[in-house]
Amino acid sequence: MSASEAKSSTPPSYSILDNAGIMFVALDTSGTITFINRKGEEIIGCNYRDVVGKNWFANFISKDNIESVKTSFSSLMSRNDETLMSIEHPIVAKYGKEKIISGQATILKDDDGKIIGALISGNAVSEDKQRQKTSQNAGGKYRSFFENDISGVYLSSPGGKLLDCNPAFYKMF
Repeated sequence: MSASEAKSSTPPSYSILDNAGIMFVALDTSGTITFINRKGEEIIGCNYRDVVGKNWFANFISKDNIESVKTSFSSLMSRNDETLMSIEHPIVAKYGKEKIISGQATILKDDDGKIIGALISGNAVSEDKQRQKTSQNAGGKYRSFFENDISGVYLSSPGGKLLDCNPAFYKMF
């Protein structure tokens, strides 16, 4: 069965999720993946065919985090309401690369109100956190250079108002 054939056999509402800009993964009550959208495929680095039918915990959660993630999943499965549970934990993507996922999870029910699984939505925030850390490091390096430069350095507004200066510039006046 091709990925498109497999996806065509999923409920129609999943086609909306397939085109969303965030990851959606549906699990049955035992944690087996029943659906993953395109963004999820991209984040994990695997296609639909290679993911559906696999256990989420055994295949995509690191050994260090599996117990806590399973505990959270069990807690979610024992709820009878459809409130969202916030999640943030690492997943193991293709080639063993760890990515931090941040998002929400909620239960899925059948027409009779029986819990049949969970829907996880979220995004990889690993790259965002790395960009933020890099930006902070760059800002720190700039500030260090600015403060320790022996020549006078200043920053002014377009109107000529002094906004900032380093100690060497301050000593000049």
